[in-house]
Amino acid sequence: MNPSAIEKERTSLVALLVGPDPLTPSKARLAATDRTYSELLEDRAGSAADDQRQAARDRIKQWESDGTSFLTVLDSAYPAQLHDIHNCPLYIFARGTLMPAGTRDFGVSLVGSRNAAPWALEAARAIAHELSANGVTVVSGLAAGIDSAAHTAALEAGGRTVGIIGTGIRNHYPAANARLQQQVAERGLLISQFLPDDGPARHHFPMRNTVMSGYSAVTIVVQASESSGTRHQVREAVKHGRPVILSASVADGTTWGRQFAADPLNNVFVARDERDALRLAQQATHPALPRMIA
Repeated sequence: MNPSAIEKERTSLVALLVGPDPLTPSKARLAATDRTYSELLEDRAGSAADDQRQAARDRIKQWESDGTSFLTVLDSAYPAQLHDIHNCPLYIFARGTLMPAGTRDFGVSLVGSRNAAPWALEAARAIAHELSANGVTVVSGLAAGIDSAAHTAALEAGGRTVGIIGTGIRNHYPAANARLQQQVAERGLLISQFLPDDGPARHHFPMRNTVMSGYSAVTIVVQASESSGTRHQVREAVKHGRPVILSASVADGTTWGRQFAADPLNNVFVARDERDALRLAQQATHPALPRMIA
């Protein structure tokens, strides 16, 4: 499509999702299987379609007024690896350094408990440091515990880290991570699929985990409880066909960990320590990731 056609499509998409008669992303995706977003908007809005597209242009201008980038699935700068998953967000907000158009950002998600044990925090730091030293992007969700340890270690190692958050990009959750979130945006990349001023909501975090799985070449779960929301990312990664590495504490100590690890079709591996996790990450994604363990 030429630039004017793309602009018409992206403003139509915004009008469909956040306009006066909004569709859910899944309904918009389904309804547009046999027609363009412009045609869908015109079918729904009739003569008001042009006004709704102009309102969408105004929204986008306001969203981007603070330096935030607004990207739809129609834009060349939209993260390439997210196109691989069937449930990728139709738009995202980003701050920081995006990869060149069409280039994949090979990263590893490090996830786990917000109330992590000291050994788990140390393991997350060690894995993130080694990944960073080998030029691998460290992906996490800017939550307390494992996420914060992973992001911090990646930054300290001078590596690239991507934070995928469960609030709008102008908010911070937890509030104590506001400075860390700013550092991730300044030295890596911050992504949100929620409207910029949205606060935290329970249903946001499973959606965030879906995007983390889709963005990452592999997910490593360092520590998690029986009721941990990390289960959702593992489930989504399995659906996405992405490898998952569980620590022994998760694989042995949770029902869901044992179930995922026991099914050979799941592409789920169990790591006994940090070096084993790194070895498995390289093995599972070869040749995408560099050889980290001799």
